[in-house]
Amino acid sequence: MLNRLPSLALLLKLHDSINEVVCIVDGDGHFIYINQACFKLWGYRPEELIGKKCYQLMMEEDMDAVSALFSKERTGLDPHTFENRYRRKDGSIATMSWEGGWVANDQLMYCTGRDITAQKRLEQIAKDYQSEIKQAKENLEELLDRITDGFVGLDDNARVTYWNKAAESITQISRKEALGKLLWEIMPESAQQYYKQHYIDVKAKARPVNLELYSERLKRWLEVNTYISGSGLSVYFRDITGKKKLQEQLEDEKEQQQQLITAAVIKAAEDERALVGRELHDNVNQVLTTVKLYTELCLTEMGNRDELLLRSAQLLQNSINEIRALSKRLSAPSLGDIRLKDSIGELIDAINATKRLTIYYENDVEELDVPEDIHVAVYRILQEQLTNIIKHADATTVHVKVTMENHHLKVTVHDNGRGFDSMRPQRGVGIENMISRAKGLNGEIKIVSAPEKGCTLNLVIPLISNGEKEVSSQS
Repeated sequence: MLNRLPSLALLLKLHDSINEVVCIVDGDGHFIYINQACFKLWGYRPEELIGKKCYQLMMEEDMDAVSALFSKERTGLDPHTFENRYRRKDGSIATMSWEGGWVANDQLMYCTGRDITAQKRLEQIAKDYQSEIKQAKENLEELLDRITDGFVGLDDNARVTYWNKAAESITQISRKEALGKLLWEIMPESAQQYYKQHYIDVKAKARPVNLELYSERLKRWLEVNTYISGSGLSVYFRDITGKKKLQEQLEDEKEQQQQLITAAVIKAAEDERALVGRELHDNVNQVLTTVKLYTELCLTEMGNRDELLLRSAQLLQNSINEIRALSKRLSAPSLGDIRLKDSIGELIDAINATKRLTIYYENDVEELDVPEDIHVAVYRILQEQLTNIIKHADATTVHVKVTMENHHLKVTVHDNGRGFDSMRPQRGVGIENMISRAKGLNGEIKIVSAPEKGCTLNLVIPLISNGEKEVSSQS
């Protein structure tokens, strides 16, 4: 029983049970035999293919290669594995992988073929995917090489996986020197521990870290931003040496400006004290001395008593006016009680009372309420300008106008004094103080003057800034 050979019928059943094509082809390519798998794989029954040339099912592009292979097989070369494409009965394409060989004694080709269409499709998808990945990687590398920031990619072991051109330029370390090495290995020995600790800290915090550091080797300031990525760390850095120098310059200028302002404040205070002394000595003291003389004359009954008392009363009233004006000049307005237009009015009335100037006041801001800092600044700037006019201008009249235009407060002060060259580079402390006050509120002061043509000061201060609420105008 065990030595009994299987019958032909059993062998045919065996062939028809498998999912691979088993066929016999003659020297001209005719199918002599083919199993039932041809129906499963191609849609043709065996009886439809027996006697047909295999080339009739084959894609035209593959015919020459298969024909050449047949020629080689008939010369006695070893059996080959090869691939070609067949057109199924429904018109679709099947990619076949064949194994077989030519038997010279029979003058026939014995072959088995399996459908690898799905496998080929997956291979193509994988190939396309790999191509896309490669292209995306190339695009990313090109992008990273174009940015002006240095970029360094690190894996989970802190080894450098990417080092762009900007990193080469900034650090003066080539990509070839950096790739594959631990980050701190490519740094100077004195800085290695610092970079190693920074890497450990970033990994421990598990969040982005920003820092600024100075490189002694490069003599540069660097801004470094480190981010956690899926494969390790991404490090972006840029040279901020110029920015740092500018910051230092601005800080120096700010300090110098503050020193100038402090000096100006001290000088202004000294000038105020000197002014008070002069006013009291030159005006009030002289008047009181005269009143004292008139009083002594009255006591000794020398002269006309009524006339002396009347003159004394007039002189005392003048002294009261002088002291009131001096007090107004030295004190800030009562901001909690009055509006801007009233505090300006009081200042002007106090100066008009001295009879040194005639000031005309025009305002279009009757009901305007402004923040305290703006109120004080406008009051002090106007006070400073009127004081300058009294001291230096030899003016007889001054026009003061306060208006609102496009959410900006505008103050104009014009006098008919002797004027000066407003284009000269040197400016007095008083003018510097006014300009500084205006700048502190994002405002601006322009002074226009010429010799013998008076002087005009234009002050503009915005009343809306950076989304703040507009000042109120109440009825």
